[in-house]
Amino acid sequence: MAGMLKAAGALLAAGVAVFAVFFCLGHTQAQTAPEQAAVQQSEGLVQADGGDDVSDGYSLLFPDLNAEAITAISIDTPESSFRFYTDGNGGVSVNGRQADAEIYGTLVDQISGLPVDVSAAFSAGSTKLLLTLTVYTGSERHTARFYEDGGTGEFARVIAGTEGEPEYGQTCGWRVGTLMMTCEGTRIQDERGNEQPTDISPSAAGQP
Repeated sequence: MAGMLKAAGALLAAGVAVFAVFFCLGHTQAQTAPEQAAVQQSEGLVQADGGDDVSDGYSLLFPDLNAEAITAISIDTPESSFRFYTDGNGGVSVNGRQADAEIYGTLVDQISGLPVDVSAAFSAGSTKLLLTLTVYTGSERHTARFYEDGGTGEFARVIAGTEGEPEYGQTCGWRVGTLMMTCEGTRIQDERGNEQPTDISPSAAGQP
């Protein structure tokens, strides 16, 4: 039963990601041909990360991130929090419980390959915070905050970099929801909804 639930969780996360991609692409295809031509001419659109339309000014969210060196991930929204730790031997925990290592790998891929379109600076205090993401690789820490784009949900505004040198951008809005669904998919529950404890702790992952 636990195996079936784990498989169902993986399929759910994958299904949401596929739906989100088609939603985002559908929005783009709904533009008229003249509109598409104007956008392509003015922004020089290129294909990146499996087919997303982003301008040629895009970059990865964390361009210097070594995905294989990740020891911990923290993801917080106003409604929920996830803390992931790895033991260096393939084991993963989420909020102090056993996590599905395969789906966690999907989460790492989503984070390390997330494209961000460069944008002008904006005031974080004037828009709602959606998600705060922090990735740890040994002694290094990478942080990004995602904000609403003004209510449309088409894009999410992003602030990464450092406090002294912030980097502003935007990414397709569905990515925030997909990250959260993948986080949920890492949880392993039995038929009663119970999660198994783990011995993987922050200290085991090399975190304070």
